[in-house]
Amino acid sequence: MYSLIVNKEYRDYYIREKTMYLCGICPVYQKLNKINSGVSIDKYNNVVFHNKKVDNYLCKYSDILNYELLENNVAVLSRRTKESSHSMKFVKKECNKMSLRITLSNNKVINIDILEQNVFGSSYLHTDHNYISNFNFVKEIFDKLDSINPDLINFYN
Repeated sequence: MYSLIVNKEYRDYYIREKTMYLCGICPVYQKLNKINSGVSIDKYNNVVFHNKKVDNYLCKYSDILNYELLENNVAVLSRRTKESSHSMKFVKKECNKMSLRITLSNNKVINIDILEQNVFGSSYLHTDHNYISNFNFVKEIFDKLDSINPDLINFYN
């Protein structure tokens, strides 16, 4: 702690190490869940997708083709433009895991773990608090991403 306060080189190194997951952006919006998966967005619409803060993916919002919520590798919610925004109403009432799949315009696919598979292999019911909070977490991320979509901004104005 003393070195952090007194030694400028150590302090700069420490800050650089702790903010490396941001990939050089200064976020104006950041949403991370309990396992440190989520998104950071800067004022220039650069987006960093975080997979447990271990794998971090930087892209421009304009490079995103679509983003989907997957339950057990099945898309249950998909958004990007007014034409492709949809949700599946008839899905199973439980899931083992939840993830976010982002497809970029260069066809690169990014997978982000949102709700990891239970250690005991049991399913998450759609009425469980853990499931509901993570589902709402993803919906909030989707809403934020939609809010910077120029096609949707012009569509609603």
